[in-house]
Amino acid sequence: MEVGEPSKAPITELLRLWSGGDKVALDRLTGLVYTDLRRIARLRRFQRADSSIQPTLLVNEVYIRLVGTDPVAWRDRAPFFAIAAHLMRLIAADAARLRGALHCARFRSALLRVQARTEIRMRNR
Repeated sequence: MEVGEPSKAPITELLRLWSGGDKVALDRLTGLVYTDLRRIARLRRFQRADSSIQPTLLVNEVYIRLVGTDPVAWRDRAPFFAIAAHLMRLIAADAARLRGALHCARFRSALLRVQARTEIRMRNR
């Protein structure tokens, strides 16, 4: 381990304790992994220029999904971070689909308004 590099052992141990239902371990774990998860979210955001989700929002949503699931038997930190990154991709994809659907709905609504105005004008001639 290099100087200044955080020890990986506490994260793995806290993951295992959390898997066993230890809520105090979850609180401690959250403090240790939050910075790493934000870094992953920021990198993901820079990789996709169209991403409008703020890193903090993305990390918070990942936390909610991880905590809201059945306990997972974590072996070590690598699967945890891999699943967190995967969840970030899923959340971002859901947000993009929602933005697209809203855009389509606005477009359709505007198109219907134009069509209605055109029909009214045609009737008044």
